[in-house]
Amino acid sequence: MSFSSNNPRPMKTRSPKAGEPNNGRHKYVRGRWKPRNKVDRMEHTMRSLCVEVPLTKGEEVRRELQEAGLLRKELRIERAANVLYIPVNAPPGPHYRTLEREFPHGFPSVRSYRDLVEIPPRFRSLLPKAFDAIGDIIILRMPDELREFEREIGGAILRWNPKVRTVAVDEGVKGELRVRRVRIVAGEARTRTEHVEFGLRYLVDVEHAYFSPRLGSERWRVARQVRPREVVVDMFAGVGPYAILIARTRKPKSVHAIDANPAAVELLRENVRRNRAETVTVHEGNGQEVLPRLGPVDRVIMDLPQTAREFLPATLSHVRAGGVVHLYTIADRGLIDEAGEEAVAIARRAGRKAKVLASRIVRGYSPGKVHLAIDLRITGGGRPSGPGSARTARRTPSRRALKGPRTRSARIARRSSPPGVRKRSRSKPRA
Repeated sequence: MSFSSNNPRPMKTRSPKAGEPNNGRHKYVRGRWKPRNKVDRMEHTMRSLCVEVPLTKGEEVRRELQEAGLLRKELRIERAANVLYIPVNAPPGPHYRTLEREFPHGFPSVRSYRDLVEIPPRFRSLLPKAFDAIGDIIILRMPDELREFEREIGGAILRWNPKVRTVAVDEGVKGELRVRRVRIVAGEARTRTEHVEFGLRYLVDVEHAYFSPRLGSERWRVARQVRPREVVVDMFAGVGPYAILIARTRKPKSVHAIDANPAAVELLRENVRRNRAETVTVHEGNGQEVLPRLGPVDRVIMDLPQTAREFLPATLSHVRAGGVVHLYTIADRGLIDEAGEEAVAIARRAGRKAKVLASRIVRGYSPGKVHLAIDLRITGGGRPSGPGSARTARRTPSRRALKGPRTRSARIARRSSPPGVRKRSRSKPRA
């Protein structure tokens, strides 16, 4: 031990032992040498089939093998003189010279679970490229051709992302309540999880209440439009992502969250409590039956694209003039404007005047069809605007006007006096 001139406490000055590695690729940690990176830690070798190519064509051949799904990324490419040996998992064809040799393990460049899954090369092009990540549960659609490889694909996803605990296959939406039918193929056998979106935590059951993480940006777009003191209604609230986000980020007078699914309502009440959304009132039941009890409202969110248009006529009669309806529907990709015109026509037949503020494609729905968002402004007809609405506050009568008519002046009284009534004489006669 030696001592520093500025610090009386002993400093550790132990030198590395002779014969220990000191080639710049190792570091001395807690009394022993450790590799600096994962590549140096993997010193085992594996015998593998490989392709021998000239050094000048190495990158070109490597790209071709990668696109064909034949490149073994967990093994390092070896070089000898002017030749490269590229490890592969199957013979690429007669135009390549193949042989077997030992390859050291390398640190694989894993960008997707597709780099880890082990299935026959002819099926690799069918692997799902997108999926829904809800909390620690992954939900993906699986082609029928890959059904026999579901467990291998699920296991690859679990290895690719250690935070994932369950992998499930989406078998479509079912029933009047529009809930997903899922089948677990890997990981823990559960469907309940906690999902975080914009800092808010939602308890979600992917099998009993529909929730899509892909609509997060759309929910934020709608929430930003809410003005202070508005009365907002979410007709198909689910677990509450619209209602709770609006209540916590804006200053509405009240938010009414309605849903007919008892399982979703149970989760919704818990999410309101978790996120301390005091202005949210939860209603269980049909939106058409609940809405008349709420009085005039300023904004309605109708995010049930399959059937929302059926509820539109009855909903419009409860929206103030100047209010907004966010209508979601399924439309043909080439008929976006026509879908907005149809919504205006529905409002006209219901006795309300409306205009389209915006039409926006939320996401694709199927080949040729899209999930469409239509923002409608209710401009007149039906229920009149009332005092207290944030959107009609500038048209509210003044306090003096509400007290009744003002007293007439003497001049106005004389001019409006009937004939024969004595008028006030002038103090001086006319000249």
